[in-house]
Amino acid sequence: MLILIFIGTSLTAFITSCLADNDPNPYCSGDIEKIQELTEDFLQKYGEGVEIRWDKDTGYLEKILYFNLSGFGDFKDRAFSFLSENSSFLGIDVNDLEFLSVSGLEKVTFKQLYKGLPVHEGKIWFSLAKEGGTEYSITLKKYYFCLDIDVIPTITKEEAAAIVMGNLGVTELFNAEEKSVSGWGNSAYIPYGAVMYGPSPGVYPGIVDKIMKFMGKDVVIQAGGGIHGHPHGTREGAIAMRQAVDATLKGISLKEYAKSHEELFVALQKWGE
Repeated sequence: MLILIFIGTSLTAFITSCLADNDPNPYCSGDIEKIQELTEDFLQKYGEGVEIRWDKDTGYLEKILYFNLSGFGDFKDRAFSFLSENSSFLGIDVNDLEFLSVSGLEKVTFKQLYKGLPVHEGKIWFSLAKEGGTEYSITLKKYYFCLDIDVIPTITKEEAAAIVMGNLGVTELFNAEEKSVSGWGNSAYIPYGAVMYGPSPGVYPGIVDKIMKFMGKDVVIQAGGGIHGHPHGTREGAIAMRQAVDATLKGISLKEYAKSHEELFVALQKWGE
C-alpha cells in the first residue's frame, strides 16, 4: 500500500516561443532596427527616467519601471489603455489579454490567452514602482511571446491509445466504460506498478474516502488548496488530510472520525464531504 499526499499546485506548463520570419511582431521576426526605433519612441513619450529591462536570454521585454499612467478611467482602464497604445513596443496582442484582478491602486493583472484558450501562468501585471509613490511598473516576464502552437488536436484516440500502450508495454487498455468502479485498481489490462492514480485538482479532506474507494490504496492524493486553505493553517490542513486517510483505512466514516479529531472536523465544516 502506498498513499502519497502531494501538497502544492499544478506544474507550470512550459511553452516554447517560436520565431516566424514573416511575423509583423519585430520580436518574433528578429527585426532589431524596428525594436530600437520603437524603444526610442517609447522613451521619448514617457521620459528618460523610465527604466527598461530585457530578458538576457530571450531578448524579450521583462519589465518597465517608473512611468505614469495617464488618461481617463479607473486603474484597470488606464492600464489597458497603456497596453493598447504601446502594444507594438511591448510585442503583445491586446486581443489575447483578459482582465484578471485589481487591488486598489497598487496592482492590476491581465491573464494571457492564445487562440481563445488561457495560457497557464501567462500574465502581465502593473504595480507601483515604489511603495507610496505615483509611478508604475509593468512586468512581462510571465507573458509568453511569439507563440505558434496548433491547438487543434491532430491525433485520433486510437493513435493516442497506441502511444500509451507502447509506453506502458501492454497490448490492451482499460476501458472505464466497460469496467465497474471496484475493478479500477485491479484491472488486468494495466500491469500493477505501471501507473499510479493521482487525482487533482479540487481535492480536500472531505473526499479522501471517495478517492480511496474509487482508486484503491495505491494512490497519490494531490491537494493544494485543500491543505493550505484550512482555516487553522497549512500544518492543520496536512493533519486533516492524514486523519481522513486514517479514518478510511480503519473503515470509519469521516463524519464520525471528525468528532474526536479537531483538524478534520474544521476541514469538514469548511468544505463538507
